[in-house]
Amino acid sequence: MAASIASLSGARPEESGLVSGLNNATFQVGAALGVAITSSVAFAVTGGSTDKAALTDGFSAAFLACAVFAAIGLVTALLLLLQRKSAA
Repeated sequence: MAASIASLSGARPEESGLVSGLNNATFQVGAALGVAITSSVAFAVTGGSTDKAALTDGFSAAFLACAVFAAIGLVTALLLLLQRKSAA
């Protein structure tokens, strides 16, 4: 919700539909990419095994990959905010 507000706040009224559509499309593509990466990491670690220990290791690696991507996103957002404040 906050990302939608942030992306729509600078849009002119006649462009709000376009910006909203781009925001939704980006969210959908990002979610699909996240699921693809996470499941690929989990499968790579398990090697296709159905052993419970292997599945646990695979899911742990997938959650770690999610945490790494979240940290990268946080650092990127903070850098963009700092750059925006220094430009103003």
